[in-house]
Amino acid sequence: MSFSGSVRTPTNSKRASSNGDFTFVTVAPKGNFNDNPVIRRLKIMQDSEKKSWKGIDIEAIGKPGNGISNTKELSGFLKYYEGKCTKVLNELSKEEDTRPILLTFSPVSENQLVKEGPIPNIYSKGNFLQQRELLYRVYKTDARLVRSVLEISGLSPTDSHDWNILWLGSSGQPYLYEGLNEYQKINHFPNSYEITRKDRMHINLSAMIEKYGIEDFDFIPETYLLPDDFNSFYSQFQKDKHAKWIHKPCNSSQGKGIYLVESLSDIPADEPCVVSRYIQNPLLINQLKFDIRIYVLVTCFEPLRIYMFKEGLARFASEPYTPDSKGNKYVHLTNYSVNKKNEKFIQNQDWKQDDYGHKWSVSALCKHLEAAGVDIDLLWSKIYDLIIKTIMSIETTVVDSVKQLAVHRNNCFDLLGFDILIDSELKPWLLEVNLSPSLATDSPLDLFIKGNLVADTLNLVGLRMFDRKKESANKIRSRIRARQNQLAQSRNKNNIRASSPVSRKKEFSMSQSFKNILKETLEEYERRGNFVRIYPSKGCSVYDHYFTTLRPVNRTLYNYLFEELLSQKSDDQLPPPEIKRPTSSSMMSPIKSHFKSAHKPRSANISVDHSLMPESSFEEEETKSKEQLKVLSSNSDLKANPLPSKKEGRLIITGDDILIEYVSRIMHAIKAINEENLKPYWKKNIDNFISHQVWHSEPKKSENMWERLEERLQVMKTRKKQINNNVEDLESQKHSVLRGLSASQIEKMLLSSSKNAAHEIVSCLFDQEGKGVLTGIIKWLATSAANPQARYFKEKRNRKFDDTDQQTAEESTPQKSSRMSPTSSSSILNSFSSRSRKT
Repeated sequence: MSFSGSVRTPTNSKRASSNGDFTFVTVAPKGNFNDNPVIRRLKIMQDSEKKSWKGIDIEAIGKPGNGISNTKELSGFLKYYEGKCTKVLNELSKEEDTRPILLTFSPVSENQLVKEGPIPNIYSKGNFLQQRELLYRVYKTDARLVRSVLEISGLSPTDSHDWNILWLGSSGQPYLYEGLNEYQKINHFPNSYEITRKDRMHINLSAMIEKYGIEDFDFIPETYLLPDDFNSFYSQFQKDKHAKWIHKPCNSSQGKGIYLVESLSDIPADEPCVVSRYIQNPLLINQLKFDIRIYVLVTCFEPLRIYMFKEGLARFASEPYTPDSKGNKYVHLTNYSVNKKNEKFIQNQDWKQDDYGHKWSVSALCKHLEAAGVDIDLLWSKIYDLIIKTIMSIETTVVDSVKQLAVHRNNCFDLLGFDILIDSELKPWLLEVNLSPSLATDSPLDLFIKGNLVADTLNLVGLRMFDRKKESANKIRSRIRARQNQLAQSRNKNNIRASSPVSRKKEFSMSQSFKNILKETLEEYERRGNFVRIYPSKGCSVYDHYFTTLRPVNRTLYNYLFEELLSQKSDDQLPPPEIKRPTSSSMMSPIKSHFKSAHKPRSANISVDHSLMPESSFEEEETKSKEQLKVLSSNSDLKANPLPSKKEGRLIITGDDILIEYVSRIMHAIKAINEENLKPYWKKNIDNFISHQVWHSEPKKSENMWERLEERLQVMKTRKKQINNNVEDLESQKHSVLRGLSASQIEKMLLSSSKNAAHEIVSCLFDQEGKGVLTGIIKWLATSAANPQARYFKEKRNRKFDDTDQQTAEESTPQKSSRMSPTSSSSILNSFSSRSRKT
């Protein structure tokens, strides 16, 4: 589909007239688009899509298309919501703020741009600029625009490691993140290249597709990573003769090495590359193909905060699109660095005329599409969806790297360039993500958009002045903390799974840590300038299940910002600066339903305390002292919620009750079956639980795993009895309730526990996907009971025999084998079920 219109005569028409017979249409067409059958078809299609679309509501976020403005033009929900946020921030700001002064930045004009490149070896040549209060460093980049904005605000260059901000032109090496204080800023997160290298982006998004389905990640063209996927690509290449393919190097930019593949001989045999299906139906304006450069800013990964700049660039190919012209790069490639070399390319002359030439502003593009009848809200909602899912694909990788390097959550930020193509069906496609998008200012439009982009980015991330002499001690402490974290990860790598949803769950209720995170989030929102925050945002909870590792800090922050805050009926009533732990109806329902049907002791009220251990703040997790880990050797685990007296008529089931019941069932399961039949990862999980450092004692030396587990179980029961003063009658009532719960119901309760230290030990009994050992054993028993002969052959393949002749004989008579368990699987399952009910 192509939009066309009338021709504008440019103010400076020399370049336009020099193109001979080529005429470039610059303004949105004025006419009755309702008579256009293509437009009518698109409207019907978009109306149908809107009914089933589950993305973010644009009205609750804001959208591009209104241009860059120094004043906030809010209406509706955003105006109401910002008022709420301002009141909460004012309340939080009443406390003394000990942080250094916040710096402010402004865009620069052309005559304020620095003329020289970065000065090398400032520090080594004896120049004492590093003695100044504000320093910046650029590394592997010219960053002319960035340097100009920084210097006009009072910063001076340095090449030492003593700086306020480091601006990298490539992915940072680990040593650059060492010894940072919390006020230093780096413009890249460690390992953020996982979505900016074309091969790594393909791998990470392919993993998301495999896990969640292509329907949720259909914004990626079909792609093959060569030479690894050559066989698959060859098969598809031969099968689909009408398809076109495009070759791209794994790690390049500015259109280098990109070309259409006409035959298999065009693909290098021994050079890594990606080959993607070429999108043959791009949306055209004036018969020209175009893509959109969108600027995305990630200020934090835990909690995740994503912003998008309201202005961007629409970059046009410089010759009309014809699908058959494979050899003409000016037809198929939209990269500015490629098309500016074409004699037909028209450069922008005035940033106010942002729909002139082969590079437009996104605002001009939106106005053009809206005039043509396109539903812009639906289009931008799809683009927001694309951005959020792409960044989520590397969230676990980046968070783990940040923790390993002991980097503060606010030390890093990433300004990324998303290149998006819109096809004739108005579907956005992700072409690539740029780690360091070009900030060149070759035209007035470039300078206007990118100058405001850099200034708003620096204002939003919050660059602060600080006393570097005072902070030098903090650097030493930071290095010590990093080393402690590495040693802790080494000791606990078998006990705590980094990607486990259990081990990372946090409780922020009433904590100073949550107040700090909330304040940072609200301050960023107030400083956002021409950015819109797309995560967290109203309705973004639909993306929770895409997190590879669930981080309750994200859910906690969302609950407060878009549930607790907006639930306040009166504008004068400020919500408290803390949030209640989210409750799980699926977790509560098993107890309620059981209590209605059976074991109803004296009409007592039942409540469930999900806290297993004392709470720990978000920032303190990596620096817990040994005293904080002694949760099972002290009585603090249940003091926070002591059992009520009989007069209160309430029955409280604590997290310890649930854990004891769960461990007891596992112990009986191991006793009921031959321990040799346990899967290796079950054994590993249980051993991790038994030998966890929280016990502060060596486990009992016994060959039987169930005996060592029983020892730990008795320790928990003894300490619980000491704390609860032997309330025998209430204990029996609780026991009758717990034994009516299924294994999966108990596991849901354990997963919903609110205490950090508890998660460290409970996580040992779950795998990375949150599946518990107990349900695994029960399913194994049920499967074996249904097909004992198949189970026999599986066991026999894994068994080592000392006598080869004996092995051969037994293989010939499976039904009489003495190697089988003493009882059948069905008998074991029935026996275990009855035992667990009696526990």
